[in-house]
Amino acid sequence: MFFKLSLGVILASLLSGCAVYTEPSGTPLSEASLVGSRILNPHHFQIDSRIFPIKIDGNRIMAPGFRKTPILLTGGNHQITFDIISESLAATSSINANFEPGKNYALCMSAFSANGETNVWVETSDGSPVTDKVPVFLQGPDVIIVAPISK
Repeated sequence: MFFKLSLGVILASLLSGCAVYTEPSGTPLSEASLVGSRILNPHHFQIDSRIFPIKIDGNRIMAPGFRKTPILLTGGNHQITFDIISESLAATSSINANFEPGKNYALCMSAFSANGETNVWVETSDGSPVTDKVPVFLQGPDVIIVAPISK
């Protein structure tokens, strides 16, 4: 399912004529780098959850998916649009962060609350947050529950 979703995102990008992000030609030593992250089974009733960048400054990242390969960024302030996926729940939102050349960053999230809320932030490779935590609510398909009415 995850592969199909990523392929769908790529096809939608190509068909919509959306601008594509071009990484700077430097290295992780001369540019900032950003990776997504995942929570491994945060609760016994949930599956793994992933957060990953899909756009940098409004430009779509090709083959966004959950990549272990960092995305390179020039130093400075950037708007990062990201997807969160956890089984049938998903969300898309954005966060702004200031990136310093030569530093490695990760897009992070907390475990979900019972109402589908998580917090998202960007931190350095040593775990120091560089943004405030931004609340994001995950949504799933509409569910209709039918229950018998007792007299």
